[in-house]
Amino acid sequence: MKCNRKILVVSYVILLVLWFIGSQILIVNGVYFIFGKEAYNSIYEEHRYFMNLCAQIICLSVVLGIDYKYRHFEIKEWDLKFSEVLKFSGIGILVYLACIVINMILLPYFPGYTAISEMFTGYEPILSFTVIVFVAPILEEYIFRGKVQSLMRSEFSTPIAITTQALLFGSLHALALQKIYAVIMGCLFGIIKAKSNKLQCTIIVHMTVNFIGWLIGFYIAT
Repeated sequence: MKCNRKILVVSYVILLVLWFIGSQILIVNGVYFIFGKEAYNSIYEEHRYFMNLCAQIICLSVVLGIDYKYRHFEIKEWDLKFSEVLKFSGIGILVYLACIVINMILLPYFPGYTAISEMFTGYEPILSFTVIVFVAPILEEYIFRGKVQSLMRSEFSTPIAITTQALLFGSLHALALQKIYAVIMGCLFGIIKAKSNKLQCTIIVHMTVNFIGWLIGFYIAT
């Protein structure tokens, strides 16, 4: 019976990750099918953040809808004090600095990594801010530290739960170097979630990291 529960948990985790990927594919293929190949390239170039936002909203809406049906939300109430918000914002700054150090050490081994700057620079500053700083951290934390880690922790040990969600989180990033530090960040976020038992904490840390990256990229671009 316990083995069956573990299989169910792993199956649900796989479905969550597939839906996370599938919601993005749904938007991309939808635009491609409606407007055609030639128009798709220009649409994606000019409106990629809007497309990402649509995919994120669809993904999160379905997951929250399922959680609403079964009354199993990962965030039941916002009970953080202002001092805690400041504390985890500070942790986010430290995490970002750690990412800079990792990049400096590993960048020579990944010469093509400069393309990552496109993630935080370029077009649609308002939409890019919304996607990168606000929606993406909420979605990714809810899926990986919220659903995946909580599900895995219900049937496996905490280290296995943290490692699993971190590896999944890192694997879904595009570039090789990005995968490495995303796995490290995923582990740090997972530890914070396990220690605090509050998903809000990791959301704040994640938002802080992304905000600094977005701010620096926006400054460089302008």
